[in-house]
Amino acid sequence: MKLSKLKRDHRLALGAWVDDLPGLPDMRLKVEAIDGFTAQKAQARAMRDLPLGRRVGTLTPEDAHAVETELLAEVLHDWVGIEDDDGAPIPFTASKARELLTDPDFEIFRSAVRMAATVVKENGRLDAETAAGN
Repeated sequence: MKLSKLKRDHRLALGAWVDDLPGLPDMRLKVEAIDGFTAQKAQARAMRDLPLGRRVGTLTPEDAHAVETELLAEVLHDWVGIEDDDGAPIPFTASKARELLTDPDFEIFRSAVRMAATVVKENGRLDAETAAGN
């Protein structure tokens, strides 16, 4: 196996921009890898916050959803292309991101964040814009 296949750019901890999300052509998300250090910390913290009896064995679907919400909220750092109904850009804030991630009516957004974080994991490298420091 080539050594380069084992390498992941350490700057991914800062997040990388992902676009070309299916069905969301105008949206870009800046996320960290879904299996990165930030994601692992968020998952561990969310698991620790569950009552002990619910941490043992298989998580309920509700608990698994809550743990994933914490992970996704922590790996999402920015977005471009999300607008209100009048076409005005909605600026990224952690609270707005959490609001969208927890609202069942915005499951498409949640899936996009999950997919983008998985893309960063699988690609293991920065895009040109992020690498340039933008």
